Amino acid sequence: MKKTTKFLVLALLILALIGAGAAAVFYQTFYANNVKETEKPADIRIYRDFSYDQMIDAVLQSGSIDNEARFLRAAGLMKLKDSFRPGLYRFKKGMGNKSLVRSLQKGWQQPVRLVIPGYYRSLDRFADFLGEQLEAAPEAFLATLSDPATADRYGFTPETFIGMFIPNTYEVWWTVTPDEFVERMHREYETFWNGDRDAKAQAIGLTRQEVSTLAAIVIEESKYEPELPRIAGVYMNRLQLGMPLQADPTVLMPPVAALDAVLNYERHDYLYFCARDNFDGTHVFAKTLTGHNENARRYQRALSAQMRATTTR
Repeated sequence: MKKTTKFLVLALLILALIGAGAAAVFYQTFYANNVKETEKPADIRIYRDFSYDQMIDAVLQSGSIDNEARFLRAAGLMKLKDSFRPGLYRFKKGMGNKSLVRSLQKGWQQPVRLVIPGYYRSLDRFADFLGEQLEAAPEAFLATLSDPATADRYGFTPETFIGMFIPNTYEVWWTVTPDEFVERMHREYETFWNGDRDAKAQAIGLTRQEVSTLAAIVIEESKYEPELPRIAGVYMNRLQLGMPLQADPTVLMPPVAALDAVLNYERHDYLYFCARDNFDGTHVFAKTLTGHNENARRYQRALSAQMRATTTR
């Protein structure tokens, strides 16, 4: 009887040890942290046309995985080969293999912080920028952006379409398609204009696109934001008097500061402005052509003096 009891105790102990070992292996395979600790997590880009092997290579070559063998074991057991999604992934410290594999299977990707600057003068340059930031190629973006049907769908002409893309910072998925991107930017455009800005545009007698055109002229004249409303006021005065604007709207994607400068233009009697003679990037303003000509001569004298000083050095 005693021998039987000892045998049972020993058998139970062995089973317990086996169970503990199996539990440890299970935990290490699926739940233990398997991401290296780094100052900045690596971005892992999985393209739509990637094969399973290419996807695995991208993950392992990122340097994020601490124990590659455990990750591959978990990937096999969880059938990652049968289902993974494209995207921009960023693995963080503390993630186990189960979380890593499920992220790839479910497409739990990291959004891209897309900073759209102003001053783009053509759709092809804008398409190049988008192709550098997102998965789709520049050619794919350009095909969508330059299609007259796309502009027409959102109430624009091909010439004014770029004005729909308000320079700002947006979070988008890296895998966003060109059509999806345009639709997202249209929603942002409507959000930007709805409410106060539409009311202000109506109050000053301009359409959204006319505000954008005038804002493009304003930002071309000065990059010094505090004086943009005053410059906008000059052009509004000229418009109201039927004077030529004497400006070419070469910048087709004005920043928010320029748009708001037009909507909140400074009320004054100035009709002219020119660069200040100390070359600090600001301008002096005049109500009459005589005053403007004097300001212009002062600037030209200062410029000539500077050029003479430069050539005599």
